Amino acid sequence: MSFDPNSAAELRSKSIPTKAQPAGLSATPSAIYVPTSIGLEIHPTDGASSVHPGAVTAAAAFGASGEDVVAFGSGAKVTLATVNGTSLKVLTEISDNRGEILVLAFSKDGNLLASGDVSRINQ
Repeated sequence: MSFDPNSAAELRSKSIPTKAQPAGLSATPSAIYVPTSIGLEIHPTDGASSVHPGAVTAAAAFGASGEDVVAFGSGAKVTLATVNGTSLKVLTEISDNRGEILVLAFSKDGNLLASGDVSRINQ
């Protein structure tokens, strides 16, 4: 998908009240994911929000067919999960990072996840 800055029809605005100070955000066509000190906030585009509890420092999401894949950092641990609506199902947890997770990003095709902690960048 390409973005044409001259086409205002492609731009939409939505305010989302969060329950705590956001540490970033990640979005897919079906939801916005906001890492906060109280948890991972899930804001579906068509429904009520929910919070997966526990302090979250970073999040990345990839829109897959039928459900999203989301990665989120808590301390030195990265959790990989699927999300359908506001239902989160943990797939795995990765805890071999050296420090607190600061940033996460999926590759364009969603096959790779990169993480950066306070000590280094991991792939």
